[in-house]
Amino acid sequence: FSLPTFKGGKHASNPILYEDQPMPQQRLSRKARMKTDALHEDYTAGYSPFASRDLTSRSAVLGIATEQTKFKYWMKRNPNESKKKRR
Repeated sequence: FSLPTFKGGKHASNPILYEDQPMPQQRLSRKARMKTDALHEDYTAGYSPFASRDLTSRSAVLGIATEQTKFKYWMKRNPNESKKKRR
């Protein structure tokens, strides 16, 4: 089947076609990094009455560094593959 068109941008998930292909760095958002910054002077492990959850940033919506990154849009089955015959 034909390859999907490449999508640009920071959170692109394109198929890898060759070894030296430039890949975007899938990093967490600044808010998500601040949540677990153990070296920060104001950080106290487990001490916060409010849960800090990053729900609005682009990396949170796309599921960067979560379980959702296992399936890419181009890993679907072949749409041109012949169907199994029914009996």
